[in-house]
Amino acid sequence: MNDRDEALLRAVLGERVRDGFAPGFADRAVGRWRAARAAGESLDAVVLRGFQRLLPLAAAALLVLALHNLGYRDRAHGQSIAAALVGLGPTATAAPTLEDLYGLGTLPPLGGQ
Repeated sequence: MNDRDEALLRAVLGERVRDGFAPGFADRAVGRWRAARAAGESLDAVVLRGFQRLLPLAAAALLVLALHNLGYRDRAHGQSIAAALVGLGPTATAAPTLEDLYGLGTLPPLGGQ
């Protein structure tokens, strides 16, 4: 790969990059942590308060995903409620592998062969 190809590749990949946070997010977050610490709050209390803010959202997402999985339960093939809740197939007797969970077994081999 020459310099021109590398520059083109960087430009193409750069177009796909999306920043997940607005500019200055890290500075604002660190500023809030420092202000809380300066006010005498322990680091544990600051982290716990942040966790408590996210806990209802995480619980709601878990409930929605569990109900979604139950809606697609395969009763005809004997899928149990517990297996449906976590998204396991009706005939899953062994622990699933990473290839099963992420669908890696369906990818073509590297190099296109």
